[in-house]
Amino acid sequence: MSRRTAAALAVPLTLLFALSGCALLGGGPEKEPADGTEEVTDDGSDALGPALTDCVDGSWTADLEDLTAQLAASLTSSGMTITGSSGTGTMSLTIDGAGSLDFINDAVLQIDADLGGGLAMTVTQHHVGSAVGQWAWDGSAAADDASGHMLFSGMDNSSYTVDNTITVNGESSDAPIPIPSDAITSGMAVGCTGDTLTTKPDGGPFTTTWYRD
Repeated sequence: MSRRTAAALAVPLTLLFALSGCALLGGGPEKEPADGTEEVTDDGSDALGPALTDCVDGSWTADLEDLTAQLAASLTSSGMTITGSSGTGTMSLTIDGAGSLDFINDAVLQIDADLGGGLAMTVTQHHVGSAVGQWAWDGSAAADDASGHMLFSGMDNSSYTVDNTITVNGESSDAPIPIPSDAITSGMAVGCTGDTLTTKPDGGPFTTTWYRD
């Protein structure tokens, strides 16, 4: 296998890898946010509001090792031979129960893979920047005291960047990943109990676990 072929194989890995670090940068069709953060609906979601809002309110830090382990498992299931994974740095989330949100990432994620034919590849991504805006509960989604669906509006992720490096047998090349300004257009599933928060962006393959600061 040539290094050029190896680089081509790295493309889908790189894109999937980016999704793991962009924990809140979920794509998908844009959906209008519900009015207010404690909307009561007629679908049995009358618990949507105070209890869940009180739980998510605060500052959270992501479990990066768990996130990269999910990525490694996903790549392994697709047929790749993953030899290592790591996540260092910090990814933080501050949720204000009144309706504002601040996501800050300064994390380095790394995946090592054996491509066969004597080729070893390492993909390293440094996610830096923030996304700030407003959130509200989705009054049309099923919810209870411990889970619901969060929608976003007015999100600004203009400072968010992903520096991506692919190394094959010691030879490195940069492969920047542009983050569109409208990357945050939908929402995410949220679970919260005590000091543990889980989030999964709509259409995203990974669930991020956060611990209260």
